[in-house]
Amino acid sequence: MNHPLDNWKSYFTFHDYNCLIIFIENCKNGFPNDKIVLLYGTNNGKLIEEIKNYIGKDNYHDCNLNISAVFQPIKKLFFVIWPSYKESNSENENKNKNKKYTSTIINLLKKYNQSIIIDTDKIRNMDINIRNNSNIIKMLR
Repeated sequence: MNHPLDNWKSYFTFHDYNCLIIFIENCKNGFPNDKIVLLYGTNNGKLIEEIKNYIGKDNYHDCNLNISAVFQPIKKLFFVIWPSYKESNSENENKNKNKKYTSTIINLLKKYNQSIIIDTDKIRNMDINIRNNSNIIKMLR
């Protein structure tokens, strides 16, 4: 039986694709995921739109680290675009923002069993706590 996202198989390793599908199916069926999916690479937008369509608009939040989204009713899935820091920001300012974002995300995962997909093109900006609590899935092209 084919999955609605099978047209994306060639963009991932076999393991990464299966990990993504299991995660999405858990979300769709209301089962918690114990890890974040960290989509790493560029041009993930079309895939994310297809995941949103598959999950259904009433079952996800686009929180993009907007703190007010945390206070909305829990949905099956949160989508987060990890911020790209401005070059003009100081190193300390970037570290403080990263720490705040990391704390929010880890709290949602651990305390509320929230399923989260993070989209980033700069994995080096990701806090080690995010990476340690994630399945890092890289698009191959």
